[in-house]
Amino acid sequence: MGGGIAELQKKKPEELEASDRDRMKEIAVKLASARKFVEQNTAHPSVQVYKDVVISLSRELAKAEGQSSGSRSGSDAGSDSGEAPQQAPDHLNLDVGPDERRHYREDLKKMGTWAGEAEAESLADHLRVRAQVYVIVAGVFHRVNQVGANHTPVGELALVHLGNHYEVVDGVADGMEVGRQRRWLKTSKTGDCLFESMLLIRHNGKPLDEDKKQRAILKLRQRTADNLSDDAIDETIHEMLVYGDTAGTGEHTSKLVEERRGDAASKREADKEKRSRDDENERRVARVDAKFLQDRLDTLQTLEGLSAFGFDKAIAAYLKERGQDPKSKQTLAELRKLNDLFREADFAFKAQKKRAAYEYQPFEKEEEESWTGELDRPEDAEEQLALERKARERTLNRRDIKKTASPNNANQTLIVLRGEEGEFVLDKLGQLVPRYSRRNISQANLDELNGKHGEEKGMYPSRMSPVEDADISQVASGTGGNKIRKESDEMHHVQGHKPSDYLSVTAQNEDAVNPKGKKFDAAATVEVDLSYIDPANLSALYTSQGMRYFLLDGMLAGDKGETIDLAIREQSKVPPDKSHEKDERKAGGKKKKDKKDKDKAKPSSNQLALDHDQLSAKEWQALLDVIRTKEVLIEDMIPHDAVRKL
Repeated sequence: MGGGIAELQKKKPEELEASDRDRMKEIAVKLASARKFVEQNTAHPSVQVYKDVVISLSRELAKAEGQSSGSRSGSDAGSDSGEAPQQAPDHLNLDVGPDERRHYREDLKKMGTWAGEAEAESLADHLRVRAQVYVIVAGVFHRVNQVGANHTPVGELALVHLGNHYEVVDGVADGMEVGRQRRWLKTSKTGDCLFESMLLIRHNGKPLDEDKKQRAILKLRQRTADNLSDDAIDETIHEMLVYGDTAGTGEHTSKLVEERRGDAASKREADKEKRSRDDENERRVARVDAKFLQDRLDTLQTLEGLSAFGFDKAIAAYLKERGQDPKSKQTLAELRKLNDLFREADFAFKAQKKRAAYEYQPFEKEEEESWTGELDRPEDAEEQLALERKARERTLNRRDIKKTASPNNANQTLIVLRGEEGEFVLDKLGQLVPRYSRRNISQANLDELNGKHGEEKGMYPSRMSPVEDADISQVASGTGGNKIRKESDEMHHVQGHKPSDYLSVTAQNEDAVNPKGKKFDAAATVEVDLSYIDPANLSALYTSQGMRYFLLDGMLAGDKGETIDLAIREQSKVPPDKSHEKDERKAGGKKKKDKKDKDKAKPSSNQLALDHDQLSAKEWQALLDVIRTKEVLIEDMIPHDAVRKL
């Protein structure tokens, strides 16, 4: 390869023909293969020779293409192998600045510090000599490079690189067997061998006396260190960082390489541990996903003609793609197909059930052994889904309700509760939520409802929104900047952070207000029919059970009841009626505000935090907000038909 590159270098880059470019690509592929071998066999004692040969040939190939010796070869970068000239380990910091270069020069000026090809080129220019560089492979000399190409050779003296040591040979040609050389000039093994070798070549093999040699080497070191270009130093340091070879280097450079590679190794290990955790989480989610799909399919078992939908095949196809790459386009495509099937089956099931209502049972008081509502969210996702399913089933088994299937969602149930007006629906915990709720909507919601996008009309959680900039991060009034310990997704949403997986509605029959009693800015107010929403996608936060399960989950150990009671009592305080003040202002009168009276009856998260430090002021405010607004979260797109503008 060295000979081939030398032939290519005889032409100027602009004179290279297509066949020359093809030859360069062939050489680049071979160099890439050699680099891979070096990287996989760094512990082998003779690999240093091969490493330096590969580096040298890569530089010479770059020169033949008209690039600097420190540039990546275009043939190499574009080769079929796809290999980079020098593949740095992940997280390895390759930045080289003025301090690193200065330290490298300081190290090089010290006797005993090893020098390499960059220094050899600088020495050849300074001593005005040309020298071939050989290595020995299987008892044969192989020419791998030359230094001082612009100068005259001194006889047939050449450098021979023995892996970690330079010496001088005379009368050697490429491919010659070892032993046929005219002379072999040994050098001392003190780390100064390259400088001593170049002096021998300059003086045509004549050795210098020891004192004169030492003074000459020291002078050459200082001159070489000062004359080395920044690019040459950067490239040399890069090689040390990539390969981790610090043998013979100076104190500063050795420390730099060890620290950088050590830091990179630590980060790679952290990445490995994270990937392991992510893989385990993904396997858990996959198991939950499969069970969820099967559970959802089980709800359709009484649907006539269910087998014709092909659910088994569709579920298997989705799970297969998901197992290979959960985020791939093919996985999402299979999921969309599966969702379309479920949607069609739900409509068919709804039509089938329209003709038959649930059996009416007389209203009776709920039995004492029924669910008390004190549930804590399990950490295991499968257990969580099972608990929520059981909670909904217990509600549906109550004898003080009348229940009918929702005409708008096969999984939802319309409920009439004894002693209460209106209809209710179920949330994921089986809590009864008023069927009709309100939402102050944004301009993005209006655009979603009006179909100013390519997706289905409806209102979307900000993370799902097809409207541009709908997911720009914002923080709602009263909870900005809150960092709640082990914060749940629901609590994160309550704080107003976007993008979010939820939409908020209020269960009260009036617009929600902020902590100061003012209405939120909105493009419009709409009424939402929750009978369209699957109970697994509804979460009533404002109840004691809702706060316990969705908001305080993971934050407080033990009983959370006292904390919830404190928040409910605090929010029950009502600000004083100021209607008389408004009348006086209209009449032109003035009334001096008494701050003490003003704040006396207002709910205060700050006071709660002072008196009860299990939560911060902002954490208390989050609880006060959901109680005040009777907040319900919807973890899904709200269909267009479920929305009516007020």
